[in-house]
Formats: sequence, structure tokens, C-alpha cells
Amino acid sequence: MGKTCLSLLAAAVLCASMVAGLANSSSAKSLDEEIPSLAGKVSKQLMGTDGKKMKIAILDVLNLQGQQNELGRSIAEQMSVELVIDGNVSVVDRANIDRIMTENKFARTLANSDDIKKLGKIAGLDAIAIGSVNCNDTTGELIIKVISIETAELLAAGRCKFDMTQDLMKQFNTAINCDASVSGNANNTGNETPSSQESKGIAKKSFGNLEVVLKTVTPTTVEKDRNNILAIRCSFELYNRDLNKTIVIAVNGEKGDRVREIDIHGYRGELSDSNGRRWSIPVGMIKGVSAVLCCDATRKENPYRNWGAEVAQNNPSAVVDYIKNGKRCEIGDSTHQEVLCSLGKFWTGSFSPIPPGKSIRITVDFTPAGRENSREDKIKFPQSFKYDMELVIGTITTGEVPGKAKDLKLENLTFDKIIMPTRTEKSNQ
Repeated sequence: MGKTCLSLLAAAVLCASMVAGLANSSSAKSLDEEIPSLAGKVSKQLMGTDGKKMKIAILDVLNLQGQQNELGRSIAEQMSVELVIDGNVSVVDRANIDRIMTENKFARTLANSDDIKKLGKIAGLDAIAIGSVNCNDTTGELIIKVISIETAELLAAGRCKFDMTQDLMKQFNTAINCDASVSGNANNTGNETPSSQESKGIAKKSFGNLEVVLKTVTPTTVEKDRNNILAIRCSFELYNRDLNKTIVIAVNGEKGDRVREIDIHGYRGELSDSNGRRWSIPVGMIKGVSAVLCCDATRKENPYRNWGAEVAQNNPSAVVDYIKNGKRCEIGDSTHQEVLCSLGKFWTGSFSPIPPGKSIRITVDFTPAGRENSREDKIKFPQSFKYDMELVIGTITTGEVPGKAKDLKLENLTFDKIIMPTRTEKSNQ
């Protein structure tokens, strides 16, 4: 009886070992191990019987929503290298493909078959390789397909699973915005002759996963105090490169002189031009994004009332502290808000959301600061200017309150030198 039990136990141990061995043999490997193997499989399927190498291009690998991210781009680069090493196909340099796609305004997904044929004709391709990558907390899955330029036939395909790491997940969650390519140097200096219709942008600056691209600079006129005055219009595209979280943003506002009202009179930003003149941002001259304002409220005795309060903006740079620790009040007469939430520090305004992987467009009109005459015969457009504007930026997940974002910060959007374009028309734009 004892020998029989031992035999059964040994058999069970052997069976468990075999099952474990099978499980281990089918488990995911690292991405660096899987890509060479996958490239080899795809390369073998593309080998021609006549000995002629097929000429292909590797496009960026996208997520399941058709968006580009850092991981997909890295995978495409590695696949290109491995296919070259394997030697069965001819691979076109990805930088050349990017240039062709940008110049011809091809969509990165290349969903249009006509665009696929046009790209193939320009680059002399036989086929293109496209792919998708999807990830969760523990594993990722990569799919590669090679499509004929002429027939759109699927010539080769392969897939693999790989172990997910924190570094890979960070790359997967970081979006790429190819439309945000900019001209200019690292000091954010624009072209010598930027057009007001420039599509690629003039300068850019990043705050974590928020990328701010100055798209256009336009000399124009705007209506202010019932007069048409000169203005410099700057338009921006704000890209959220995080694919999981929403970025919230607001311009830091400035309060007016009336002590009994909560009002945003303008915004904390200015241009300093090459003529030595300052240009400010009056209220209403920003479109597409919200503003916030921090204030202090103090009780003031009033002989005509039983109580009263005065409102001042004593420390605009402390706006984040006010938002996190003060109470929120509405814009309007201070006497209508229960003596400004029992007095003390408070904030007003709101935030604009930028959803994951999306962008928003904003425009900012700067007008000459001060009360001097703003007619064109008195004030000339400068050759260049320095740009400054204060932004309050944070990151939230679904259900979180923007004002309580843990990473909420006051950031200064600065471009040291932007060249003004030649003014071509004087009408509003």
C-alpha cells in the first residue's frame, strides 16, 4: 500500500512538472526577444522565388484606436533593424518615409488605398508594413501585417505576446503628435519670415505631457472700447500626449480695480517687442481656454451698511495654493456671496479639459499696453517680440476635480524671440 502511494505521488509530481514546463514554454518573453523572432517570421514569408528582394517600408505601429505612441514608434524602429539584419527584404529608411508622408499630408493610418499607392510610387515600394500594439498591466500583444502596394493583398503577417514592464507602459501611454512639428531652434525662435497661415508651427514648449505649439502669428486689428486698434494675434495648439489622463488648463487672470467685485480684468501675460513697447491681454482677448483668478477678501466697515467686504489680488503667483486651500466663489458683486465665503483667500474661474490624446486650439490677442493712442500711424508692428503668459496646469482622471489635481502647477509659457510676419491685410482675421 505504501509503495503504491509513493508511485502515485511520483507520477503526480512528474505530471505537474510537465504541465509547468508547457506553461513556461508558452509564457510571454521580453519585447526585445520577441521582435527579432517576429521579424524573422515575416521576412521568411516575403522571400521571393526569383531571388529579388522586396522593397518595403515600416510605418509607425499604432494602438487599437489608431493613435501613435512612443512604444509603437520604438517597435517600428526595431522591426526595421531586424528585417535589415535578416537580409531577405530591402527596407527603406523610416526618416525618408516620414518626410514623404509629411510633404504629401498622408494620414498616419494610411487607410486610403489611393494614398498607399501614391506613397508606394513616390518611394518605389513593393509593400508597406503596418502594425498595432495593445497592452495591459502584465502583457502586451503586437501584430504586424505587410500589404502589397499594387493589390492591397496581405503578403505576410505575424503576432507575438510580450511581458509588460513599467517602462514599456510609460511609452505606450505617451502619445506622439506628428502635426506638431515645428520650425525654429531649441531656443524657440521662429522662422525669419513665418506666414500667418503657417501650418506646422513656429515654436513649441512642453510641460510634461502637455505640448504647446505656437501655430501662427498674425498682425491684425481688434475692437476695443468701440475703437479698432492694432493687435498681435497668436494661435496655439495644445496637445495632450497622455493617453490615459485628462489635462486641465487655465490662464492666470488679473483682477480689475473695483474692490467690491470679483472680476477678471485681463490675463497675466504680455509681449515685449523689439521697439521697446509692451503689449497686454485685455479681458475677452483669449478664445478657447478658461481663466482662473485668486483673491483675498477683507471685511470693511461701511457707514451705509451693516457689513461690507473688499477684494484684492495680492499675490497672483500663489494661485495654485489659493485653488488648493481656498474656497471657490463666483464672479460678481462681493456682497452677494455671504461675505466672500466668510472672508480670506479664495479663487474664481474654471479650467478647460484636454482629453487623453486630444488637443485644443486657442487664440490670444495682444494689444498695446497703456492708454496712449493705438492708431497705426502712432504705433508700428515690431520686427520681433518676446512672449510670456502664465498657465495653471494639472492632470486628472475621470471623476477628479480639476482644482484638486495633485500635480497642479503654475507654469510660464515663454518664447524668447518670435519673428513677426509681414502684414498683408488690415482687416480682422
